[in-house]
Amino acid sequence: QEVTLVDNTLEREQVIKPTTAWYMNDMLQGVFTGGGTAYGLGIKGQHAAGKTGTTSDNKDRWFVGYTPYYTAAVWTGYDRNTKIKADNNPALALWKQVMTKLHEGLPDKGYECPSEMRTLTYCRDSGLLANEWCKLDPRGNRTASGSVFPEDYPENKPCTVHTAESTVTV
Repeated sequence: QEVTLVDNTLEREQVIKPTTAWYMNDMLQGVFTGGGTAYGLGIKGQHAAGKTGTTSDNKDRWFVGYTPYYTAAVWTGYDRNTKIKADNNPALALWKQVMTKLHEGLPDKGYECPSEMRTLTYCRDSGLLANEWCKLDPRGNRTASGSVFPEDYPENKPCTVHTAESTVTV
């Protein structure tokens, strides 16, 4: 008679919206591509995303990173809170070494974009569509551009922080 002790059948459950996942993937790829704390240290030929971490006084170093294939987290430190004397993040170096080996021969999948995006110019202070006054803020140009999904378009909602009156300095 056959007895099942453990049933480890994979059950999938969506816990965040696909668009939210895409935004997070896009931001966390910046650690490798956008001048982040791991700039240039990604896995050659693979999309990767991650987050570095350091505790106070450099007593612990972390790196948690992932690709469409694998996720790995690495901690480096000592049993007795001792400062790590390294110019780089040893956790990141170990992560890269292991993940590079794991991805040998795997094609780059990238992260799937769930729908069409649109690039908008928005005000950094209000988060709404930039108007002509946002560039004239006394602190300097307060506009930025970003790509967003249709449900996140701030349609017909121009900035309310910057107006003709708000840009006048005495």
